[in-house]
Amino acid sequence: MARIRRAAQSAPQEVLVPEAEQPYAVPENWRWVRLGSTITLYRGVTYKKSDAHTSKQPNDCLILRGGNIQDGIINFFNDNIYVDMSFVKPEQLLQKNDIVIVTSTGSYKVIGKSAAVQEDFRDVAFGAFLTLARPLHIYNKVYIYYFFQSVFFREHLRRLASGTSINNLKTAHITECVFPLPPRAEQERIVARIESLFARLDKARGKVDAVLGRCAARKAALLHKAFSGELTAAWRNARGIGLESWEEKALKDCGQWCGGGTPSMMQSSYWNDGDILWITPKDMKADCIEDTMLKVSMEGINNSAAVLVERPSLLFVMRSGILKRILPIAMVDKPFCVNQDLKVLQINRCINLRFLFYQCVCYEREILKQCVKSGTTVESVVYNKLLAFKIRLPKPEEQAEIVRILDELLARERRAQEAAERVAARIEQIKRAVLTKAFRGELGTNDPAEPAALTEQGSLSLA
Repeated sequence: MARIRRAAQSAPQEVLVPEAEQPYAVPENWRWVRLGSTITLYRGVTYKKSDAHTSKQPNDCLILRGGNIQDGIINFFNDNIYVDMSFVKPEQLLQKNDIVIVTSTGSYKVIGKSAAVQEDFRDVAFGAFLTLARPLHIYNKVYIYYFFQSVFFREHLRRLASGTSINNLKTAHITECVFPLPPRAEQERIVARIESLFARLDKARGKVDAVLGRCAARKAALLHKAFSGELTAAWRNARGIGLESWEEKALKDCGQWCGGGTPSMMQSSYWNDGDILWITPKDMKADCIEDTMLKVSMEGINNSAAVLVERPSLLFVMRSGILKRILPIAMVDKPFCVNQDLKVLQINRCINLRFLFYQCVCYEREILKQCVKSGTTVESVVYNKLLAFKIRLPKPEEQAEIVRILDELLARERRAQEAAERVAARIEQIKRAVLTKAFRGELGTNDPAEPAALTEQGSLSLA
């Protein structure tokens, strides 16, 4: 194995990182440089909301936004926005091997996400909340892209992101990041090794995704059988009951509805001494909510629009960008209140809470299609349309039987899904480990006899 030590200082001094700032040891012929010496950065297109179109007009340019950027992938079909080409500078048009980075977002987890551009575009640019890094030609551009995907770089950006309600990255946060630079031939070997390993991991991930897809399909089929009456057909036959016993009812007639509010965050007594669940869309991650990120006091509830609910209830997210894809629904059976982005259905005593939850999950796509409107900034559910949405209710005894069967069968699917998700998480963990080793010179590809980085390429001016 090649000898590892701190990078030597035998290269153009203006781009080298002092030894005291080098975070870890790399092979002897590598150099630590500033990332800004290997790329050129460009800020995104600025425009007014009134200038944007949701469908492409003549002479329009597609503008990528934060939602289009996944980890390593550009999703060109996610809520696209277009503006006239007059707003776009030539350098803002995407080129092959460009790296698009999320540099302004309200989500700490999203900040620093990046994706590589796979081809040249004449009508695709990027918005002001994104930044584009264009690698210089003297480097392997894919090597630089993989560095942007590394845990080292993402954690570097997260540490530096700041803002009260939105995380922002400055140009210097990227350009001043230290970057391990091997000789050009080693860059190419590292890329080849990464892509070979990733190809095998992606093949395994494809099998996992197929398992998850089958789990989702089986769950959907079970729910369809449950609420078409097929699942309990034998149960009804044994009791001489027909499907005519099922009653159609609007959600507004299934119980008492209410909304919520947010007590003042400036009043510490509303929150420091709180013991009542205060549910927001961020807490809607489980079928049944047992805990919340924040808890509120009775004093806070009494001095705000928040409402204390003590009956078993069903919760619906009414306003969130996530409504583009899914409708979060959850159950609660302990005292709670919600913020203004949720609605609460305190169900009637003749309705089984889990039965109604399962049925609403079954009809999720129909509810989204019928009840959600796209806003200028965020999607929302039209309250009156949700109230009018029709469900079907059998007698309480059959509701309980449907819940019993679904609980048992869906528990099996959940175990299979969780096992597959653990494998998927392990694959992503291995990918991160591969990148960590790659940028430490630990993939076994380095040739210590090769000329040191930079000396082989001559002097380099800052980008």
